[in-house]
Amino acid sequence: MTQPVWVWDDPHIADGAILYRRVPKQPSFTVLDILTGEQVINPAALSYDRGDGLSIYREELLRSEYVADVSAVCENWATHGVAAFRAGDVRHVPSARAGINDYEDTDDARIGRAHAVVRCPDPETGHQKVNWNPIRAAIADKARWIEG
Repeated sequence: MTQPVWVWDDPHIADGAILYRRVPKQPSFTVLDILTGEQVINPAALSYDRGDGLSIYREELLRSEYVADVSAVCENWATHGVAAFRAGDVRHVPSARAGINDYEDTDDARIGRAHAVVRCPDPETGHQKVNWNPIRAAIADKARWIEG
């Protein structure tokens, strides 16, 4: 049996593409920015699944496939929020490399075709702290927290 080809970045996904990551409302995942008074994402909320990458949804696919918006990403706003960021925030990290790839979630009949992943180039080492920490720190720095 052959392994599927590891596709880590699709250049057809524009740097300006808006991406959404559903995040549980846990004290360690968001913090209050004392300067702005707004909730911000903690990098701890952005874990890399060694087999897939960081699970996200693409706004463009939500709109084209489902005529939906960010509200479709979160079914329970009491327990979760959404981090919104752009593809360019992932791709243009000076000390690391990552990209965006569409990756349909066939287990999610509701919005699975809008699913994508943030991935590092090497499937064997992408999850390692030296590779992933700069990426997730950049995402957390640029992300906007959305609460239903």
